[in-house]
Amino acid sequence: MQQEKSKDLKKHVATVHCTNNLSLLQRKLVNVLLYNAYMELSIKEVHTIKISDLCKILGFNSHNYAALKDALMGLISTIIEWNLVDDNSKSEDWGATAALASAKIKDGICEYAYSHHMRKLLYLPSVYAQINLVIQSRFSSSYGLALYENCARFRNLPMTKWFSVDDFRKLMGVKSDEYSIFRDFKRRVLDKAVEEVNSLSDIRVTPEIKRIGQKASEIRFAIQQRPRQIRLGANSPISNELSEQTAHQNNTEQAMLVHRMVNDFGILKKVAEALVAEFTAEYIEEKISFVLTSNAFNHGKIKGVAGYLVKAIKENYVRPFTAEDLKSQQLLVQRQEEQKQKEEKDKKHKLDKEYEQYKTENLYYIINNLKEAELNKIMGEWWHYCSEHLTTEYKKLRSTYEDKRFESSFFRGFFKSFMLKNYSHLYQEKTFKEFLTL
Repeated sequence: MQQEKSKDLKKHVATVHCTNNLSLLQRKLVNVLLYNAYMELSIKEVHTIKISDLCKILGFNSHNYAALKDALMGLISTIIEWNLVDDNSKSEDWGATAALASAKIKDGICEYAYSHHMRKLLYLPSVYAQINLVIQSRFSSSYGLALYENCARFRNLPMTKWFSVDDFRKLMGVKSDEYSIFRDFKRRVLDKAVEEVNSLSDIRVTPEIKRIGQKASEIRFAIQQRPRQIRLGANSPISNELSEQTAHQNNTEQAMLVHRMVNDFGILKKVAEALVAEFTAEYIEEKISFVLTSNAFNHGKIKGVAGYLVKAIKENYVRPFTAEDLKSQQLLVQRQEEQKQKEEKDKKHKLDKEYEQYKTENLYYIINNLKEAELNKIMGEWWHYCSEHLTTEYKKLRSTYEDKRFESSFFRGFFKSFMLKNYSHLYQEKTFKEFLTL
């Protein structure tokens, strides 16, 4: 069966931005089945894939085929409702259909079909999200994979569009009665999903939350493409956990490469397996790219593509280094430097916020441990000081204190300066440099 010349799946954005409560295994299964069927969606109603191949591409290293059958049955009973996100151009009409119309397993072969509406929606989408199947196999939570899918279509833009919080909860597969308080949703769903996407995928996302008063109303994400060499690096916050998964991930990527070389280029399976055993996946991908972008291939001058690719891998075919290559290399270095500067800026901003939080908590601690008489004495002197030295701000300080007490950052700033000047024996505050050593 022919496949796209990539491990990337072009998945219609309407099926990404859709309401469902799919499990992690089901989310992965939807993408792998579509990848397998994609090139024949318009001409075939029923598609097949070997169970062994399906499990390898899924990263499902278990012989618990009952779980796989349950996942397939779940997809047949899962209704996908799309067009939750209103694209300004080429937006889809509302629609709903089962994720799969039917599924059957016999003699180690999975046979499955899509509904008529699903086939029309999935084939040759005008607007799509690019999902990498090797990357998706690394995810261990459905929330992380859902966030990756919903951000992947914006990978070439600086930001996603704004999602209402209610719609975003549905896109993440969160039930209406779960985590109804946004603070809980952020801690248990959003933060963990962001950490997983940033640690495991080819993009980096940073959430931005819009509020009406104190209530979170909308959310969007800044998107950055991550250079290949810094993905899953030693500085990754969960690199120790990932080390246990490395062998499994490598097997998944090797299975994808064998599947691709056999189905896309006609290389014998035994030869493909020998190649992935001898050469790294990255090296083979480089040679595949060399073949696909060569003038000879694009002008139909290569008669035996399978043999040509094998030779390119074994003999390390390379094309001459051009001025365009130099420009691309310089651009990559520039982008890496910009990424480094942004990460340093973000780190400084985070530390500044933590320092301000420390100063606030420090002030609360000291005030809460003062005796009532001592606090009353200090506040009397404070208001006298304000009336003489802060005449311009006095009225606002009074009203702010009556309304919010010490919760006002405006009030705290002036009050801390007063305490440091007049009550340094009671109130001490570490400098930013000292704070960093804590």
